[in-house]
Amino acid sequence: MPTVRIVSNIAEQQKRREMARRLTVAFGRSGVKVSHLLFIWQHVELSDVYPGPFSLADRNPAISGHFASVTIEVSQKRPKEWRREILRKTREIFADGLSDEYIFMGLVPVDPDDFVNATSAESRQQEVS
Repeated sequence: MPTVRIVSNIAEQQKRREMARRLTVAFGRSGVKVSHLLFIWQHVELSDVYPGPFSLADRNPAISGHFASVTIEVSQKRPKEWRREILRKTREIFADGLSDEYIFMGLVPVDPDDFVNATSAESRQQEVS
């Protein structure tokens, strides 16, 4: 079952590959099996990150399009210290690789069953396609 899910709007293939490689190393060194990593790269609008009349895009139109939204979902079975350390490591990776962009990052503890259900549903959907 996946223990980590990362959702980001990074569009460049080279940047995705480099981020995936660095994240795989960071999580591997923290004791996560590579087969337990699930990377989801999808397009996210700035208004999806901070919606509303006072969104970041409304305040400063110059930054529109220059951001990354990264959500890391980690099994609740992982200790708080481990989650804190992995958040620090991933912030460093994204800050280094996306120095010209704004980064919105969050770490969310998730029930392990949610990963099993999401992965099973995704597998069934791929089999149908």
